[in-house]
Amino acid sequence: MRQRTISIIVLAVMLLSITGGCVTIKFETNVNQDNKIGIAFETQTALQESANQNTPVAVTTTPQSTTTVLEGSTQSINGLYDDFNNPAHDGKAFDNTKWSLAADYPGACNLIQQNGYLIITHTPPSYRKQSSGCVLQGQFDGIAGDSFQLFEAKMFISNDFQGTCCGYLQLVIGSSSFSGGGGFIGCSIQPQAGGIAGVFNITHGQGEDEFWRQVETTFNNWHTLSLQIDPTSYTVSCYLDNKLIGSVIPKDAALLKDSNFARYIQVGWPENSTGTYQLDDVRIGTIQPSTTTSSLLFSEDFEDGKAQMVKYVSGNWKIIADDSGNKVYDIDNSDGSAYPEIDFGSATWKDYVTEYRVRFLAFKDRNAILAFRLSDDHTYAYIVALEPTTISLHHIVHGNGWQPITVRTYNTQPGIWYSVRVEVKGIEIKVYIDDSLLIDTEDSQISAGSLQLSVGPGTHTQFDDIRVIALGQ
Repeated sequence: MRQRTISIIVLAVMLLSITGGCVTIKFETNVNQDNKIGIAFETQTALQESANQNTPVAVTTTPQSTTTVLEGSTQSINGLYDDFNNPAHDGKAFDNTKWSLAADYPGACNLIQQNGYLIITHTPPSYRKQSSGCVLQGQFDGIAGDSFQLFEAKMFISNDFQGTCCGYLQLVIGSSSFSGGGGFIGCSIQPQAGGIAGVFNITHGQGEDEFWRQVETTFNNWHTLSLQIDPTSYTVSCYLDNKLIGSVIPKDAALLKDSNFARYIQVGWPENSTGTYQLDDVRIGTIQPSTTTSSLLFSEDFEDGKAQMVKYVSGNWKIIADDSGNKVYDIDNSDGSAYPEIDFGSATWKDYVTEYRVRFLAFKDRNAILAFRLSDDHTYAYIVALEPTTISLHHIVHGNGWQPITVRTYNTQPGIWYSVRVEVKGIEIKVYIDDSLLIDTEDSQISAGSLQLSVGPGTHTQFDDIRVIALGQ
């Protein structure tokens, strides 16, 4: 369903351009010495049919107050910013002490608070042949990179949506510290004719996507979108209804730690589209990473029929239903001679727990392998190998093959699910099977890296419920 490219540049000026048959919007975001975010908006096209000229038309709503609503350093996860329940604003666009609107042209976003939420519709004029949108900017501080951060809202897209391309209702965090002239992180729901998806993306400069992941979702239902940043590892995560869409450490993480971020809600409409969006329960604030699911770096249970967060696959891996109807990742290497693999995670991950379930089916041999703290060139890694009668730990250094660290006796049987848990923190390494600690040792050869699951020749294996969880300091 991915049909648009968004880029954002955040310097003294933030430029947002949406291409691919969609919208071109330009607006300025200024962060004053109090870290307040102010937006001035303009469109690059002629907006007034009668004027017939190329002079941009500004459409802004100025807040009546500049009161700081939340302090980022003290706000909890329950930091409700606006639930749109204040009856004083019913029938009006919104509470303009909390929000300001920057729209592409009059009618690009028609907003009204009603029934305890904000309703957003679109009136495309006859002269407007391009896609369009608007930005809803809250009167809250910019995000500093010194604590875990939360940006969350409930969103609803009606099935009356009509459009050939993709619309979107999106939480956005932007920063000038991204390479390529700035960038942004988006967590959104995106409708189009025939479908709707939850989307997580990180985009640089003029449209380079560092990360993009989407999952299917539904029209005519409220969905909770949550965009979270953990400063311990600077992992950025997007959740849809408490289910992880994606989680990644941006390649510019070291720069982002010292950055301030702008936060806003962005609305987009494809060309000649109509429909109804709804927004409710906007939350912002900070929480401690140890008390939240933000430490979840990776999660895949294959129940949607996709391996959404696997970044590389070799071999004939398939998602199938087991005898109970549960979806699993199946690899039949019974007649193979290679080591089919799946890669996931980030080379910057250091201390984490990896959990997964594994079982062996028809086989000539049994061999299921986890590589962790794996370097991008695969010349450094720790290896846990589960074999017919042993569980063993090895390392690879300078590409010199498996060097054994320890081996323990452990008998596996075909058709039985085994729950494996591998913890690595600093030089400490622990390996559990079915909650029994089998390996507890230390090794200082490798400090960070991603992950890989693979199977050996003569092995038919299934994996499920893979999770990676960051360990705090």
